[in-house]
Amino acid sequence: MNPLHAALIARLTGDATLLAVLTGGVFGRALKATGPGNTSTAWAVNAATGIAYLRPCAVILDPGEVMHPSGNRDPDIHAYDAWARLFLYAPATDSGKTAIVTADSRAIALFHQWTATLAGVGTAQVVAMPERLGTLDSDEFPGVVFSVRRFRASGTRQIVRAA
Repeated sequence: MNPLHAALIARLTGDATLLAVLTGGVFGRALKATGPGNTSTAWAVNAATGIAYLRPCAVILDPGEVMHPSGNRDPDIHAYDAWARLFLYAPATDSGKTAIVTADSRAIALFHQWTATLAGVGTAQVVAMPERLGTLDSDEFPGVVFSVRRFRASGTRQIVRAA
């Protein structure tokens, strides 16, 4: 797993306030109800109907990297930008929509101006971007709404030359 991706997940999963809202959990991969690699804790079953539903949860995907606009002035240091996308999911109810707004605000508080120390790799400073897709109905999961926010991380990595 990309060290920055792992740090972003750890930042979210280490916050009790956020996890109290996101009762379905935080994942670093796409949601999947069953089978290998499932995210079964994101799902619950309505006791009265026996129908499974998605609990409020988050997915943060590997942000990838692009060269930092300032370029690489030092041949032994790689400067980069990474754009993490945080997907927030909840039932399409008033309380679900409130959970998305609350979780989004908490994620901004956790990430804005946060510097992640990436063991053996370098550091990345995360900036909460004002980019947020409004709360929309999910085509993938009927009865669910979702929102997406992008965060920019600018970092440096020591380049280890091959012998």
